[in-house]
Amino acid sequence: MEDPVAGGAILPFIPKSDPEKLNIIRRVAKKLSKDERPGLRPRVFELTGLTPNVTNTLATLSSESEIHVKIMQVDRSAVYNRLVHFYLEEKVMPSTYELFLSLEDQIPKYMDIGEFRKYLLKNGFMWKQISKGYFVVTEKPEVIFERFCYLKHIQSYRNEKRPIYFIEESVFDSKGTFLTFEKSVEESKRRANEPLVRMLYAVSENGLQFQEYVKKFNEHFFMMWIKKALVKSLPEPSVIVLNNYQQHCEEIVKAPNIYSKKKEICDWLDYFNVPYDDKMAKHLLYELVENYTDVNQKCYAVDNLLKSLGHTVLRIPDCIKKLTPAAFFIEKLRNNLPNLVTQRRSEKDKTPGVQVMIDIIVHTLSQDTEEYDRFFESIANEEKLIQQMDEAVDAEMDDLERMMQMCPPNYTAYDSDLPSDDSDSD
Repeated sequence: MEDPVAGGAILPFIPKSDPEKLNIIRRVAKKLSKDERPGLRPRVFELTGLTPNVTNTLATLSSESEIHVKIMQVDRSAVYNRLVHFYLEEKVMPSTYELFLSLEDQIPKYMDIGEFRKYLLKNGFMWKQISKGYFVVTEKPEVIFERFCYLKHIQSYRNEKRPIYFIEESVFDSKGTFLTFEKSVEESKRRANEPLVRMLYAVSENGLQFQEYVKKFNEHFFMMWIKKALVKSLPEPSVIVLNNYQQHCEEIVKAPNIYSKKKEICDWLDYFNVPYDDKMAKHLLYELVENYTDVNQKCYAVDNLLKSLGHTVLRIPDCIKKLTPAAFFIEKLRNNLPNLVTQRRSEKDKTPGVQVMIDIIVHTLSQDTEEYDRFFESIANEEKLIQQMDEAVDAEMDDLERMMQMCPPNYTAYDSDLPSDDSDSD
């Protein structure tokens, strides 16, 4: 990330999507550059939520400074690792404010403390009250449990030497730029005449396999690929690791609630082979649902298909969704494809399509497997490390919470912010 310099400064913390914030921060920068009163900069932090270092940067800018934007994503693993560091090394449970300041170099500089709370809330974190007015950050129990179950099972399957296939999807534009799924949806609407390259594939210890290009990422194309490309090629009952993309989550039957139609309740009971009388009242049918089925269970079509063919299905939790060997190929394509596209298009020969150049890169990677083998092994090691950290945190958490309750830390107004205030309501 570039540093601001005087005269045409680069200030990479203004989001393009928020012009009003840009105007406000420009006015703050102008004020700070002219006013050296003691206590002004801490007051700016209190009002804007931007970190002290950012407000110091603002003070070096003139109102005429050229401002460029560099958007960056928050890495959830960085937040998790910092949280574990607080627990195990510093023996404290951090407030939002403490966690925010400790991650200053790893989060976008345009992210203020209110946006940071929103990020925490949307990514599986929660707040626990330690003393009156003092709240600390921790992960939601259901997030921790989901990760525990996944890591326990995936390591068990590795020890059993079962073949494991991680299913992934990647999207590239005509310049070879990698797009997230959300960005690809946005780009499809904005540039309807410019086709995107969408690739479905599986990754195992043998590398990238069963690669196929599709017109769209939806339930129909995904299931067609599963049936025609994947299951017909698997040599034996395997472990299939899916993520929680929308197209992976088509449900055969949805769990009913007390407000569901009678037919929907009956469909659910039929799926789980629970006997009932058609003449039963709806509330009696729903009693059967509650007593004999798990309404939290998801009945995904793809899971049902794979299990019927003898395969095992795992869902990788969102909190560690990047912990897959597919990340090796995504990173290689992200770094090399745009340069290859530019190079080929500068030549006079007929330009091959982006798909052809993807195939060239994938083929090149398949010729030298040593680097990939190391990466694949590193994924298994990272799984073990996260499991060990979770176990260590679990062993310390009760004592740590009790100690903080007995000796409440000194806190500022920033530590009393509740997740239910308007900054965290989304």
